[in-house]
Amino acid sequence: MSIILDKASTLDLCLEDEDTYKIWITGLQLFINECYVAADTLVKAKMQYYKNEWATVDTNMDKKLDLSEIKLLLRRLNIEVNDDYLKEIFDKHDDDKNGTIEFEEFIKMMDSMRMRMELQPIFN
Repeated sequence: MSIILDKASTLDLCLEDEDTYKIWITGLQLFINECYVAADTLVKAKMQYYKNEWATVDTNMDKKLDLSEIKLLLRRLNIEVNDDYLKEIFDKHDDDKNGTIEFEEFIKMMDSMRMRMELQPIFN
């Protein structure tokens, strides 16, 4: 599936199956429709995206993410990093230094990754 951003830019998505395609199309339609109605839609959409990603990578459902789950998250976002950089990202966002990333820390981590110029296309 391709989303045309402008004459020179597209966002190409490789979707696993027809169900995933339908989820994306439905989500995009709802998002576009709601953008015309509510001013805070983008914030809600971002938080819903974060919650969805969290639910997907919190594989043991313990409401915190360990290093392997963060690695899974980055892979899902098509971000390949070496183990040292992964640990650096993890340690930077583990505010309470308890060896896990809780949801509030996760939000900050996602927001900081979103601000990196090379990652803008992923989040846009």
